[in-house]
Amino acid sequence: MEYFQVKKIIDALKTPKDIFKVDIPSIYESNQNRTIELISSQIDALLLFDISKYGLQIKRNKSQLRHNKTDIILRLDICSKHKNPEFIKEKSPKELSSLMQKYSGAVFEKECSHLHFFVKGYNDKWAFPISEFGLKGKGELEDVAKEFCEFCNIKEIEFIKRSLF
Repeated sequence: MEYFQVKKIIDALKTPKDIFKVDIPSIYESNQNRTIELISSQIDALLLFDISKYGLQIKRNKSQLRHNKTDIILRLDICSKHKNPEFIKEKSPKELSSLMQKYSGAVFEKECSHLHFFVKGYNDKWAFPISEFGLKGKGELEDVAKEFCEFCNIKEIEFIKRSLF
Protein backbone atom coordinates (compact mmCIF):
# COMPACT_ATOMS: atom_id res chain seq x y z
CA MET A 1 0.00 0.00 0.00
CA GLU A 2 1.39 3.38 -1.01
CA TYR A 3 1.52 6.33 1.38
CA PHE A 4 -1.17 8.29 -0.51
CA GLN A 5 -3.53 5.37 0.23
CA VAL A 6 -2.55 5.42 3.92
CA LYS A 7 -3.14 9.18 4.04
CA LYS A 8 -6.52 8.75 2.33
CA ILE A 9 -7.58 6.29 5.05
CA ILE A 10 -6.38 8.60 7.84
CA ASP A 11 -8.10 11.67 6.33
CA ALA A 12 -11.38 10.01 5.34
CA LEU A 13 -14.39 10.64 7.56
CA LYS A 14 -15.00 7.50 9.58
CA THR A 15 -17.84 6.58 11.93
CA PRO A 16 -18.61 3.45 13.98
CA LYS A 17 -20.62 0.83 12.12
CA ASP A 18 -22.72 -0.08 15.16
CA ILE A 19 -21.29 1.20 18.44
CA PHE A 20 -21.57 4.83 19.37
CA LYS A 21 -20.60 4.60 23.05
CA VAL A 22 -17.35 2.95 24.07
CA ASP A 23 -16.33 2.18 27.62
CA ILE A 24 -12.69 2.95 28.28
CA PRO A 25 -10.73 -0.12 29.46
CA SER A 26 -9.84 -0.25 33.12
CA ILE A 27 -6.38 -1.34 34.25
CA TYR A 28 -8.13 -3.93 36.42
CA GLU A 29 -9.94 -5.74 33.60
CA SER A 30 -8.59 -8.96 32.17
CA ASN A 31 -9.89 -8.06 28.69
CA GLN A 32 -8.46 -4.59 28.24
CA ASN A 33 -9.08 -4.18 24.52
CA ARG A 34 -11.96 -2.63 22.64
CA THR A 35 -12.40 -2.97 18.88
CA ILE A 36 -14.79 -0.75 16.96
CA GLU A 37 -15.63 -1.46 13.33
CA LEU A 38 -15.56 1.76 11.31
CA ILE A 39 -17.27 2.65 8.05
CA SER A 40 -16.53 5.37 5.54
CA SER A 41 -18.19 6.36 2.29
CA GLN A 42 -14.71 7.37 1.07
CA ILE A 43 -12.91 4.06 1.76
CA ASP A 44 -13.85 0.66 0.34
CA ALA A 45 -12.37 -1.45 3.15
CA LEU A 46 -13.15 -2.76 6.59
CA LEU A 47 -11.52 -0.47 9.15
CA LEU A 48 -11.03 -1.31 12.80
CA PHE A 49 -10.25 1.06 15.66
CA ASP A 50 -8.59 -0.67 18.64
CA ILE A 51 -8.34 0.83 22.09
CA SER A 52 -6.30 -0.63 24.92
CA LYS A 53 -4.63 0.83 27.97
CA TYR A 54 -1.37 0.67 26.00
CA GLY A 55 -2.41 2.60 22.91
CA LEU A 56 -4.73 3.19 19.99
CA GLN A 57 -4.61 2.00 16.42
CA ILE A 58 -6.51 1.85 13.17
CA LYS A 59 -6.27 -1.35 11.21
CA ARG A 60 -7.36 -2.11 7.70
CA ASN A 61 -8.39 -5.68 7.10
CA LYS A 62 -8.14 -6.89 3.59
CA SER A 63 -8.29 -10.22 1.86
CA GLN A 64 -5.30 -11.10 -0.23
CA LEU A 65 -4.97 -14.36 -2.10
CA ARG A 66 -7.44 -15.94 0.33
CA HIS A 67 -5.22 -15.11 3.29
CA ASN A 68 -6.39 -12.47 5.71
CA LYS A 69 -3.88 -9.74 6.36
CA THR A 70 -4.11 -6.83 8.76
CA ASP A 71 -2.30 -3.61 7.98
CA ILE A 72 -1.87 -1.23 10.88
CA ILE A 73 -2.40 2.15 9.25
CA LEU A 74 -1.74 4.33 12.28
CA ARG A 75 -0.96 3.43 15.88
CA LEU A 76 -0.49 5.65 18.89
CA ASP A 77 1.75 4.06 21.51
CA ILE A 78 1.55 5.30 25.06
CA CYS A 79 4.17 4.18 27.60
CA SER A 80 5.85 1.92 25.07
CA LYS A 81 9.50 1.73 24.02
CA HIS A 82 10.35 1.66 20.31
CA LYS A 83 13.37 1.80 17.98
CA ASN A 84 13.03 3.02 14.39
CA PRO A 85 14.81 1.33 11.49
CA GLU A 86 17.57 3.13 9.62
CA PHE A 87 16.51 5.64 6.95
CA ILE A 88 16.74 4.48 3.33
CA LYS A 89 15.81 7.30 0.97
CA GLU A 90 14.69 4.99 -1.84
CA LYS A 91 12.16 3.28 0.46
CA SER A 92 10.68 6.43 1.97
CA PRO A 93 7.53 8.17 0.75
CA LYS A 94 8.30 11.81 -0.04
CA GLU A 95 5.62 12.98 2.43
CA LEU A 96 7.43 11.31 5.36
CA SER A 97 11.01 11.41 4.06
CA SER A 98 12.23 14.34 6.19
CA LEU A 99 10.69 12.88 9.37
CA MET A 100 12.11 9.45 8.59
CA GLN A 101 15.57 10.96 8.09
CA LYS A 102 15.26 13.03 11.29
CA TYR A 103 14.25 9.99 13.38
CA SER A 104 16.37 7.34 11.64
CA GLY A 105 17.40 4.76 14.24
CA ALA A 106 15.78 6.83 17.01
CA VAL A 107 14.84 5.13 20.25
CA PHE A 108 11.66 6.31 21.97
CA GLU A 109 11.55 5.64 25.69
CA LYS A 110 8.29 4.90 27.50
CA GLU A 111 7.88 8.58 28.38
CA CYS A 112 7.66 9.57 24.68
CA SER A 113 4.25 8.81 23.17
CA HIS A 114 4.67 8.22 19.46
CA LEU A 115 2.67 7.56 16.29
CA HIS A 116 3.45 4.58 14.07
CA PHE A 117 2.58 4.99 10.39
CA PHE A 118 2.25 2.25 7.80
CA VAL A 119 5.11 2.63 5.34
CA LYS A 120 5.39 0.24 2.40
CA GLY A 121 8.24 -2.19 3.01
CA TYR A 122 8.27 -1.46 6.76
CA ASN A 123 4.64 -2.07 7.78
CA ASP A 124 4.22 -0.10 11.03
CA LYS A 125 7.89 -0.07 12.09
CA TRP A 126 8.30 3.72 11.67
CA ALA A 127 7.22 6.01 14.52
CA PHE A 128 7.46 9.70 15.27
CA PRO A 129 6.87 11.74 18.44
CA ILE A 130 3.26 12.89 18.64
CA SER A 131 4.48 16.48 19.05
CA GLU A 132 5.46 16.40 15.34
CA PHE A 133 1.72 16.31 14.57
CA GLY A 134 0.54 18.82 17.16
CA LEU A 135 -0.80 16.14 19.51
CA LYS A 136 -0.40 16.29 23.28
CA GLY A 137 -1.21 12.73 24.39
CA LYS A 138 -1.77 13.91 27.96
CA GLY A 139 -4.48 13.17 30.49
CA GLU A 140 -6.69 10.14 30.89
CA LEU A 141 -6.94 7.49 28.16
CA GLU A 142 -10.35 8.95 27.30
CA ASP A 143 -8.72 12.35 26.51
CA VAL A 144 -5.98 10.71 24.43
CA ALA A 145 -8.56 8.62 22.55
CA LYS A 146 -10.61 11.73 21.72
CA GLU A 147 -7.50 13.54 20.46
CA PHE A 148 -6.50 10.51 18.36
CA CYS A 149 -10.01 10.28 16.88
CA GLU A 150 -9.89 13.95 15.95
CA PHE A 151 -6.48 13.47 14.28
CA CYS A 152 -7.80 10.45 12.34
CA ASN A 153 -11.17 12.04 11.48
CA ILE A 154 -13.20 9.47 13.45
CA LYS A 155 -16.56 10.98 14.44
CA GLU A 156 -19.63 9.98 16.44
CA ILE A 157 -17.87 8.02 19.18
CA GLU A 158 -18.71 8.79 22.78
CA PHE A 159 -16.26 7.52 25.37
CA ILE A 160 -17.60 6.36 28.72
CA LYS A 161 -15.25 6.24 31.69
CA ARG A 162 -16.41 3.75 34.29
CA SER A 163 -15.74 4.06 38.01
CA LEU A 164 -13.98 1.27 39.87
CA PHE A 165 -16.94 0.63 42.17
